[in-house]
Amino acid sequence: MSASSDVCHADDILKIIGNLFNDPELSDLCLCVDGQQFHLHRSIVFPQSEVIRTLFESADDVIGGDLYHRANEVNHNSYCVDHIADFFRYFYTGKLKLTVENAVPMILLSYQYKVKNLAVACREFLREYLDDSSADVEVAFRWYLDQNLRANKHLKYIGEICFKTMKRMLGSVINCPTVWLGLSFEDVFTLLKSSDVTLKDEYSLYMAVTRWLLNEYQIGNDNEAELRTRLAEFLEYVRFPMMSVDQLNDIQENCTLFKHFSALYDALFVEAYRYHCSRNPVVSEHPRFQQRNYTGCPVKPLLATLSRLQEGRTQKRGPPPKGGPGKGGDQQGSTGGNGSRGAGSGQGPGSSGSPRNSDSQQRTSDGNGPKDTDNGPPSQRWRQRR
Repeated sequence: MSASSDVCHADDILKIIGNLFNDPELSDLCLCVDGQQFHLHRSIVFPQSEVIRTLFESADDVIGGDLYHRANEVNHNSYCVDHIADFFRYFYTGKLKLTVENAVPMILLSYQYKVKNLAVACREFLREYLDDSSADVEVAFRWYLDQNLRANKHLKYIGEICFKTMKRMLGSVINCPTVWLGLSFEDVFTLLKSSDVTLKDEYSLYMAVTRWLLNEYQIGNDNEAELRTRLAEFLEYVRFPMMSVDQLNDIQENCTLFKHFSALYDALFVEAYRYHCSRNPVVSEHPRFQQRNYTGCPVKPLLATLSRLQEGRTQKRGPPPKGGPGKGGDQQGSTGGNGSRGAGSGQGPGSSGSPRNSDSQQRTSDGNGPKDTDNGPPSQRWRQRR
């Protein structure tokens, strides 16, 4: 028998500590939050939150002269109150399931009470979620607009990450009306100026911009002048040269804004068509000539692309034969310089060298008229037999 033995009842002890949460019989603290009372323990809570420790040590309403304190009412954000019980339970269990619904309230509470370990866990969860390709753009949009995150100088970076996510998933953003139409003018303008956005093509982005404008302003109303101003600002950064000719034509024929404000489009469309109609298009340094992260088929200058295809076919066929542009050097010699058959073939000046004439001579060589042969096309053989 061994002289020593390890005893481990850690799980049982942790369970006992966890059951102490909100137990009024054994607690020595009471925190009142928006009408809810939470019975806590100094030895468990104070080491994890210096804010709670300071809050209770500064309280002057000692009950019965013991260590039981009732803190002054603590004001929280309305949606944090729904998660405050899980937050305080974390002090006793060290466990908490983070979701897209509670991650923001938890990180706000962890910063408010300075619970460092939980704050780090929340930051990692938010960052990993937003970096994931399957992130929900509506969730990112909701976090981006969260005023509590924006008001906290330590959490402003979350809004920046959310906006980067929307840039990376712009194709999904413009197809989600609640998100796209909820963006501000500054947000849409920033996205339009950016090259590091990912979406199907430039045409889909332009159509989304027109939907946003017509949702904010109406043609024929008092704000039409402002609509024209906003449209002019947007058009400066729409990359029309990156659209196909068919897409440009569709805008001219079907776009409401184009029909009402065509003068704003004239120079931009001339520039786009010139780009497509040049064999060697001159690309300006303006962002209009820069590709975004398009997931659809890339659009290239039309005429330059056709020229390259033609050159590729020519190179694939190879150079013409040395004898000239005909099918072969020997045939060039047999047809002569003007391309007529038989010239220079060695048949003599009285011979045309034509297969039909040779066949005719063969048929009449016996002096008895045309000879019935199987040479020539079917219609000719039929006439011969007649």
